[in-house]
Amino acid sequence: MLCVRSISDRPAVLLGLGALLAVAAFHLWITPSNPPGYHRDEAALSLNAYTVSTGLRDEDGARLPLFFRSFEDYKSPLYPYLLAGVFRITGPDAQVARAFSAVLVLAAVLLLGLLARRLTGRNLIAVIAVVVAGVTPWLFELGRIAIEASTQPLLIVLLLLSLERTSRLERYGVTQGLVAGALVGLLTYSYTGSRLLGPLFAGALVVFAGRSRWRFVIAAWAAFLVALVPMGVYAIRHPGALTARYEATTIARAGGGRACYLGARSRDGSRCRGAGAARVLCPQVHDEWPTENGRFEADIPQLLDQAWADGGTVYIDYDDLEPQTLARWYALVKGIDQSRVVRLDDGGIPPTATIAFGRTQECDYICTRLDESGDYWIARVEGPKSG
Repeated sequence: MLCVRSISDRPAVLLGLGALLAVAAFHLWITPSNPPGYHRDEAALSLNAYTVSTGLRDEDGARLPLFFRSFEDYKSPLYPYLLAGVFRITGPDAQVARAFSAVLVLAAVLLLGLLARRLTGRNLIAVIAVVVAGVTPWLFELGRIAIEASTQPLLIVLLLLSLERTSRLERYGVTQGLVAGALVGLLTYSYTGSRLLGPLFAGALVVFAGRSRWRFVIAAWAAFLVALVPMGVYAIRHPGALTARYEATTIARAGGGRACYLGARSRDGSRCRGAGAARVLCPQVHDEWPTENGRFEADIPQLLDQAWADGGTVYIDYDDLEPQTLARWYALVKGIDQSRVVRLDDGGIPPTATIAFGRTQECDYICTRLDESGDYWIARVEGPKSG
């Protein structure tokens, strides 16, 4: 009671606690409409997290993969493995996955306040840091979507807290170096961009420690290099896999200077690829863009519900990857047997009068479009082309 009274007698403390609670509520307020739908990258990561949680394999059957192949890209492992642990308890659920991202980002925001408190010794600065970080759009948006980048802010703040403690206590020993190096290693496995950020942080540790603290630096770099060994082996066994995203999002492309959204196609049929809503240069793109990526692909469940109506099965071209993942994910969360999502063989034709689902591939058979969302479509199969 005395503690409660002492707090209530200090308005500044109450305001600070109110601000912290408001930031927490702001980040943990998860709604299905913000953003609408479940983007293909979210579906891919969640699907892989579920398959790992149940059988220790990814969606393609690889056992405990180091990186997850998805849409000709390779997703970093930290987030899907952590989410697998959550799904092991809750089962597959989009809102659970997004809530997990929100918790990761909120933890980063709150720990950033702790870092500010340690650096300045002032509670007011800590509260201001939490509020500013809490309303920063980039951080807030990371907590709204189930993607691998959600782990990155937390790892960076944990690294900074570790270094602050090392500096404050002036303990630049082997243990502190190993902790810092391990955190940099984890950061490198958190997100595609962190494969560049990790080595930069490792180099910054040399500047942080200075010349005379060589034990700290050697321990940190040893831990970091050990963490990189699996990645190096993977890169050798899968040439180009870990640089696929960088090659896809570069602006250094031949041709004209028009920009296009992810999913747009040039006149020769090649796809212009990019990350999220980022624009990349693409030669001779169409004047018609996908409709805001189909409102974050919010209408995909309605398309698939039409395909699955009356016990139906949906058929998808063998290399139309995004529809395959989305169909498998929605079948999973709707309790529909995976046998009702059929990936056709190369050149395969679905049975007549069944439903096909696609995005980047046109029908190799006679079909009638029934509905569309953005550049996704469902169609009734009329039969093979004559001749």
